[in-house]
Amino acid sequence: MTQLLGLGNPPRWLEEEYFAKKKRTFHLGKEAIDHLYQNGERVSYRNIESRSKELDPKRKGIHANSVKANEELYQYYLKFASFKKAANNHAGPTSSPISNKNGAEERDWNERRERYSRLSKSELVDRLLEAELYISERKNG
Repeated sequence: MTQLLGLGNPPRWLEEEYFAKKKRTFHLGKEAIDHLYQNGERVSYRNIESRSKELDPKRKGIHANSVKANEELYQYYLKFASFKKAANNHAGPTSSPISNKNGAEERDWNERRERYSRLSKSELVDRLLEAELYISERKNG
């Protein structure tokens, strides 16, 4: 019953074919990972899938899930994987540094917070430097 459901070991007559496919998957995936890494590209499941199709003489490539399914390839992938940082969905402190705000001021404060949350780090640094320059110019004259 487990063989019919795809659980457990494959039938003996398929072992040779499974081994050949597993070996092909590993070599194509490894080649794709090496190529991506050497070219400074992001090593991800989808990039491995598309690069393996380019590198495969049959243009068949491997599926992204094959990286996870092939344990040997998955361990190799982990050495070079480029993981995205998790999005920080934390809204931050619920109270603002400005106390005694009325409803309109609070809405304005929240809108600014959301607008700044969408900016990149370099954009935030630029805005901060502009604000410091503006403040220093106002203080000095």
